[in-house]
Amino acid sequence: MESSECNKIDHTMKSCNAIDSLINKLKGCSINNTMTHSSNTLSANALSSNALSANVLSANARTARSGNKAETDLCTNSFVITALTRYFGKPIKVIRKINGRKKADNIVECEDGTMYRLQNKNGTGGGRGWSVDRRSIDKIDVTDEARTLVGAVCLQKGTRTSDNIKIVPDVISILLLGIEAEYMPTHFTHTKFDSQTGSLIELSIAPSTTVIEALKKEVYEHFVPKRTCVHLSPHLYFQRKGGGSKDHAPDDIQVKLRCFPDGVFETIYR
Repeated sequence: MESSECNKIDHTMKSCNAIDSLINKLKGCSINNTMTHSSNTLSANALSSNALSANVLSANARTARSGNKAETDLCTNSFVITALTRYFGKPIKVIRKINGRKKADNIVECEDGTMYRLQNKNGTGGGRGWSVDRRSIDKIDVTDEARTLVGAVCLQKGTRTSDNIKIVPDVISILLLGIEAEYMPTHFTHTKFDSQTGSLIELSIAPSTTVIEALKKEVYEHFVPKRTCVHLSPHLYFQRKGGGSKDHAPDDIQVKLRCFPDGVFETIYR
């Protein structure tokens, strides 16, 4: 998804509070009569269980679930392996999924020993965008003044001391790529699956350097607080993770990527 689609997301984001309220009400209701069994299997371990419990999953949870299934599909889908072999110009030995909260989702190992690390984003990110970073507020790599602003706006804690806080563009690299060399993505991939069959319909890829440079060009001069979010650019913003009483860290701060800048991706399978 590129910035030409962001206008649709703006409308979706304005409805987030209403949607969350409705979901919370649905959590207390019985869903036994609303679940239906689907006999369709998703290609090569794709997104097979999304229909079950969709009514009680938050938008963030649904995005995470579909993303996890997409990462698994990248490892086994023959179309993906063929497309990536052609893109990298090297036979691929194996594609592995990386478990845990790492910046890379998959590692591509070529026959000659070359390694490529992929961070995949699937679909549209559920309307609010994809989470590209999550941590407690004290560990966000920004100035103390910026951290105070994020706490006051996103967590409704503390007092805003200034709305005129400059953004250092290099923070974009840290937020999206991290600092662990062995898990730092070399490429971003974007997958799209058919919502009915679960089959892969599109795969795009871009070097991480291309994506980061494009995002840096759009960074605002100063942090922009809006309601319960703090924006870094038209595409990136801080928000409270949330998730309700069952989440172990609802006050963590997420960085959300609403969509990718135009022109960064090359479609290698469609």
